[in-house]
Amino acid sequence: MREAILEVAPDLDVEVLEPATDLRSEIGLDSIDLLNIAAAIQERTGFEIPEAAISGLETVGDLIGFVAARSKTEA
Repeated sequence: MREAILEVAPDLDVEVLEPATDLRSEIGLDSIDLLNIAAAIQERTGFEIPEAAISGLETVGDLIGFVAARSKTEA
């Protein structure tokens, strides 16, 4: 997950990435950044994050939880 976020925000200090970290207000990502992160995650895992689901991903924990839940359903 961190690698996908760092692809979009390479100057980000990864030490600030905790489950409660807000993707928009604390990291400063916008909707295009989130689409790019979703694409990077899909490339790494093969799990698609539908565009409709991206708007509900507000924190790093939300992102981790989505991928974890998706991996269980596609396993």
